[in-house]
Amino acid sequence: MRLFIAIDLPFEAKKEIVGVRELIKNKGGIKWVEMENIHLTLKFLGEVKEDKVSAIEKRLRAVAKDTEPFIISLRDVGGFPNVRESRVIWVGVEQGREMVYELNRKIERAMEKLGFERDSRFHPHITIGRVKRGRVNVQGLKFHYPSIFVKSFFLISSRLTPSGPIYTPLREFKLGEG
Repeated sequence: MRLFIAIDLPFEAKKEIVGVRELIKNKGGIKWVEMENIHLTLKFLGEVKEDKVSAIEKRLRAVAKDTEPFIISLRDVGGFPNVRESRVIWVGVEQGREMVYELNRKIERAMEKLGFERDSRFHPHITIGRVKRGRVNVQGLKFHYPSIFVKSFFLISSRLTPSGPIYTPLREFKLGEG
């Protein structure tokens, strides 16, 4: 099964994020992330054998217990590899950014003990679209969502289909709880 670890966002935040599409002038060739699939990825695990899932959950429970809930805010639109020639369009994390980094570091250390490679390129963001043809300039696009209380993260299964991925939350890990 294909797995990743992510922070889910409230419906209202997802609705506002979807509105960012209207700010982008060149919409041709962009595959937008479906509203229900919008999330903040903390770690992509890839293909995982089912017999490894309980060990992953045990490590993630320990990470959650060791992490207090926190607040994030979202600001502005960015792109990879850069804002002028974006192939991936995203919304950035402003407030709480260091807490997201810290949660990612804890998860990376926990997953490394299970044999997963550490990803040193982590950048807190919410992917909203992927450019399929050409590149898109998102420089200077403004967005702000003031405050999201992060009280948990999820282990999510991702099944790829011709019409797009189907995400299924497998387990929720509440911050500050065992």
